[in-house]
This record gives sequence, structure tokens and C-alpha cells, in this order.
Amino acid sequence: MKLSEKLYIWDSEDFLERIDNSSELLISIIEIFIEETIKHKNELKKGINDFSLEDIHLHSHSIKGAAANISASKLKDIAHTIETSTKSNSAYTHTEQFSQNFIKLDNALDELIVELNNYLGKEFSSNSKENILDKNDAILELKTIKKNLKLGIYIDTVSIDIFRNFVDERIQRQLTELEKLINSFSLEESLKLTNDLIFKLNLMVKGKLDEK
Repeated sequence: MKLSEKLYIWDSEDFLERIDNSSELLISIIEIFIEETIKHKNELKKGINDFSLEDIHLHSHSIKGAAANISASKLKDIAHTIETSTKSNSAYTHTEQFSQNFIKLDNALDELIVELNNYLGKEFSSNSKENILDKNDAILELKTIKKNLKLGIYIDTVSIDIFRNFVDERIQRQLTELEKLINSFSLEESLKLTNDLIFKLNLMVKGKLDEK
């Protein structure tokens, strides 16, 4: 059966079936997947820049396995292509191919993370209302993020509640974008978006911004 584009990015039904529809296990696996796969992606990029076939093979193989584990076939296929290329006799003459495939992998991972975070938002919205942050708590977390960004402190987005337990459709897309920027070490853009989110949430708290 041909998968739709959405399911091709992530087949949630297949994944849930393999973990016996355990929402708790799903959330745990997804959070670990995002954290670990971003690390492997960064190491893969370094391996391609250094043209270390050993590192390229290792990290593309790790990404392939992790993607297969959560039923993300698009990312899995791209990682498999990169891994297979390291075994080719002509690998050393196709350096540009690795770079092009990495761009595809990077884009596929971005798509997947958006899909996963959107799903986690729905999970918390329907099953964990007691854990959802209110706007004041969200502002405090964003201020902590802002402080750490300015200090150059590593930010583990997986452990930050605002990316998991704050559900507000108006700014959900911006939060997803902020998480991506932080994970890609885009300091200036992360600070700018963090300030914008703090400003908007403060207006909402004061009733000066329409929440529709």
C-alpha cells in the first residue's frame, strides 16, 4: 500500500502497533530519538566535512536504525543511501554526493521532528492536562532559555517542559521552530525568537493580545 506523504515522514500507526499502543513508551522513545539523532546528524556532518568514511558509515547507520525503530521510512531510506555509498568502490570520487544526501537527510529530520513534536503536543493535550504549563510558567522557562543562550550554556531541549507541556496553537509553530534553532546552534535567531515569544506571552497574560 502506498503511504501518504504524512505517513511517509512518520507512520505513527505502525509505531504504536509495535509498542502495544503505549503512550508513555511512545513519548519516552520519541524524546530519546530526537536527542540522539540530532547528535548523530551533527557527527555525520562533521564526518562528511572531514571525509571520514568510517564516521559517515557509523552515524548514517545509527540514524537509519533509529528511524526504522520509530517507523520513519523517509529518513531511514536517506540514511541507508548514505551508508551504502560508503561501501562503494567509487566513494572517494563522489564527495559531492555525500553533501547532497546530507542536505536531504537534514531536511527529512527537520520534517520528522516537526511531525513528532506536533504529535507530542496532541498527546499532552488529550492525556496529560495536569502537566500543561500555563503562560506564566512558559514565560519563566523562556527567560531561562534566554539567559542560557546568552551565557553559551548547552540547552537540552528534550528536558525543557515548554517544548512538551505547553499547548497553545497560536505559538506552537514558533516553539517548534525555536527548538530546531536551538538544536542547530543558531544563537542569534534563537535569541530573537525567544524574545518574540516572551513579548507575545506577556501581552496575552495582560489581556492585550487577542488569543484567537
